[in-house]
Amino acid sequence: MKILVTGATGFLGHNFLDQLMTVSPEPEIWILARDPQKAQSLKISLPKPVTIVQGDLCQPETLQNWPQDFDLVFHLAALVGLKDGDVFYEVNTQGTAHLLAALQEQVHLKRLVYISSIAAIDRPLDAKPPYHPLDEASPAAPRTDYGRSKYQAEQLIKNSSFPYTILRPAYIFGPYPRKGSSMDKVIYDAVDANPYTRFPYTGRASEIYAPDLAEIIWLVANTQACENEDYFVGNMQPVAVRDFFSLLYGLLNRQERPYPIPGLLLPLLKRLMIQEGLQPILGEILFEDYFVCNVTKLYRHIQYRPYYGFAAGLTKTLQWYRQNQLVQ
Repeated sequence: MKILVTGATGFLGHNFLDQLMTVSPEPEIWILARDPQKAQSLKISLPKPVTIVQGDLCQPETLQNWPQDFDLVFHLAALVGLKDGDVFYEVNTQGTAHLLAALQEQVHLKRLVYISSIAAIDRPLDAKPPYHPLDEASPAAPRTDYGRSKYQAEQLIKNSSFPYTILRPAYIFGPYPRKGSSMDKVIYDAVDANPYTRFPYTGRASEIYAPDLAEIIWLVANTQACENEDYFVGNMQPVAVRDFFSLLYGLLNRQERPYPIPGLLLPLLKRLMIQEGLQPILGEILFEDYFVCNVTKLYRHIQYRPYYGFAAGLTKTLQWYRQNQLVQ
């Protein structure tokens, strides 16, 4: 089996390559890399060989130096963030269009797996709490350029000639995070006991440990029932935001000392956090069940449950930070 992976040097890509190292029989792995030095460093750290092909999804003329007999393509490359800006369209939408054009001669391709985002569907601007979990029947109403760019990429893939599977993960956490990522910020702010990490948030959010997601990516690619389907991805149950911070403080061996804010003041706190520069969506995620999705369809089709889940996944994430001397 010959496979191509985009975004292999990124956070999720690194976790997915770890998964591919366990696959038997061993596939022939090609990774598309914009930065060959970064890819070479990754290659050296892997226990099995991979082939690096240099190319940039934003420069279609560079997407020519690969064979024409891939069995599977995993499109993980993306610019991520609940933000606005034309660059999201350039990377996520146009980059996907360029990839599809470069794959047109792939007559043996059995599946193209695309990693989209829960933000590609999102909730209408006029939606009000209480929020119901998003599912595959929810109408698309992306509220950011990031979300819109991912939804547009989904449509390009659905309208292509290739068998596909689209995954929409909720919050992803785990080893190999991007420097300055949201996971980085949350961990270091908890280390410093930043006040916002001790507020009595009332929201819940769906999340998935990156190695669990990596296994799911491989499973959907090799499950016939997943052909030409799209799925939300998260753990079986959403986690309370307050529980997330409580467990994080415990794993850091630090006293949490939560702020005793009366319930009547929580709406005011929510408005103040938004006005202080946080995106409105983030305020919704912290205080409401905004970022929650229904994952029943996915796990019914692949007959699987996340191996690690939330608590074990966060524990192993902190172990990775310590092993890499990023926290004490």
